Amino acid sequence: MQVPELPVPAYVQGATVRSRLDESVGVWLDAIERSRELWLAAMSAAAMGDPQIAALVEDCREAAARRLAEVVGLGPVDELSPERMGLLRAWEALAEGAIRQWLDYGRLTREQVHALMVETAARSAEGLLEQLEAAIGEPR
Repeated sequence: MQVPELPVPAYVQGATVRSRLDESVGVWLDAIERSRELWLAAMSAAAMGDPQIAALVEDCREAAARRLAEVVGLGPVDELSPERMGLLRAWEALAEGAIRQWLDYGRLTREQVHALMVETAARSAEGLLEQLEAAIGEPR
């Protein structure tokens, strides 16, 4: 079993964070849509407590957060602060929830999920973390 990875677009001179996110999220949603049943089964099995599947899905979630850091250009992934990883993992959880609302419940369209994922990630990359750190005091 493999959950589709968030693709990292090749570097293109002049590409914006939003254009990189748009491309990456589009390809990711295409892959999830193609393997809809597998994706839903993996997410459900992880939630049901199977330790092996839960560990696999957790690894995929961590990888998605790290790849998002590459897409938005947050610097070397191995040097990300716990706060930045927390923000990326929160985005990944939002993305997962939005995808379930699209695939499992039909409450959102693919286009709405795409826009939500791109805009929240772009906003986070444009200084949201710094605003959050300022609101709660010094980062760890």
